[in-house]
Amino acid sequence: MVAATLWFFRDDISDDPEMVAKRQAISQFQAQLILAEKDDAEAQYAVARFYQDGRGVKKDPRAAFRWHSKAAKKGLVAAHYALGAMYDRGKAVKQDYYKAAEWYSPAAHQGRHPPAQFALGQLYFHGRGVVHDYAEAVKWYRRAAERGHPPAQFLMGAVYQQGWAVPVDLVEAYMWYTLAIPKAEQAMAVNQSYNPVVTRDEIAEKLNQFQISRALRKADLWRQKNDTVKFLRQRGGGLRTRRKRPPPPKPEPEKPAYVKLLSFEAPVKSAEPRSHPLAVILQLPDMRSIDFVCRLSPRIRDSVVQVLTSNPLTPREGKIDFTALADLLLAPINRALDRQAVSAVTVVAGSKNREGKVVFKMPMADVRGCRGKKAENRD
Repeated sequence: MVAATLWFFRDDISDDPEMVAKRQAISQFQAQLILAEKDDAEAQYAVARFYQDGRGVKKDPRAAFRWHSKAAKKGLVAAHYALGAMYDRGKAVKQDYYKAAEWYSPAAHQGRHPPAQFALGQLYFHGRGVVHDYAEAVKWYRRAAERGHPPAQFLMGAVYQQGWAVPVDLVEAYMWYTLAIPKAEQAMAVNQSYNPVVTRDEIAEKLNQFQISRALRKADLWRQKNDTVKFLRQRGGGLRTRRKRPPPPKPEPEKPAYVKLLSFEAPVKSAEPRSHPLAVILQLPDMRSIDFVCRLSPRIRDSVVQVLTSNPLTPREGKIDFTALADLLLAPINRALDRQAVSAVTVVAGSKNREGKVVFKMPMADVRGCRGKKAENRD
C-alpha cells in the first residue's frame, strides 16, 4: 500500500506541466553549456539568455554578461545588442551610454538588427552617449520600422506628427501608426505612451476621408512590399541564385576627442591668499561633440568657477591632488551642458617658463582648442 502511494505521487509530480517545463529547461541549459564551453558562439549566447532569464539555472546577470561578452567577441550580432542593452539599462554593469552605443552600433550597421537600430535611434534622440541628433535618430528609427519593429513604427508616426527632422505629414504619420497597431502591445511594452490606437485616433480628427484612405492605401502597399521581401529572404534571395556578398568591414569605433577649454587661477587654501594656474581638458566621445561643448563654454566656466570657489586647492605635504579636483568637476560640467556630453575631466597644473609665462604640459596627444587648432603647451 505504501509503495503504491509513493508511486502515485511520484508519477503525479513527473506529469505536472510546471515540473516538466523546469526539467526540460535544466536539460536544455546543460546541453547548451557543454557546447558553450567548446567555444560555440550560438551556445554561448543561449547560456547567457538562460542566466539572464533564470531559466534552467539560477538567475545571474553577471554570468549572463560574461557569456554575452564571449559570444560578442566572436561577432554574434544578438550578443552585441544584448551587451548594449545591459550597458544602456545598467544591468549587471554600471550604466554607460557610451559603451551602449559602441555595442549597439555594429549590430545596427552590420547585423541589420531592428532592436539595435531602434535602441541606437533612442540614444541619438536623447543625446545619450552620442551627439544629440534628431536626423540621425530618425534614420535609425526608419531602418528598424522598415523591418517591422513596432516601437520604431510608432515613433516614425510621432516623427511625422511632430516634425522631428522631417516636415510634418499627418498622412505619413497615420500610415505608420496603422502599421504599428497589429503589434501595439510590443510598442507599449517599451513605453506605455506608445499607443498607436489612441494616437492615430487623435490625428484622424485632423484628416479628411480622402487623406485617411490614402494613408491606409500606403499602409497596404507597405505590407505587400514587406511580405515580398520576407518571401525572397526565405527563398535565399529570390528565384535566381545570388552570390553571397562578403560582410562590410567592421567600422572602427570613434576615438575620443580632447579639448582644452579653460584655464584658471585656482584659489589655494593657505595662510596667505594665493592661487595656482591650471587648465581643464574635457574628454568627449568624438570630434563632432567639440562644437556643441565650445558653444556652451560660458556655462562650463561658471560651473568650474563655482566648484573652485567652494573647494579651494588644499596642499598636502607640499603637493596638490588635481585628480580629486577633476572628479569634482565632471558632474557639474555635464549638468551645465544638460547631458552626459563629457566622459572625463583632466586638470593640468601650469608652471612658469624662463620668460615668466605660464605653460601647460598636455598629458595626451591631439588636444584641441575651440577653434579647431591643436592646443599648444602654453597658456
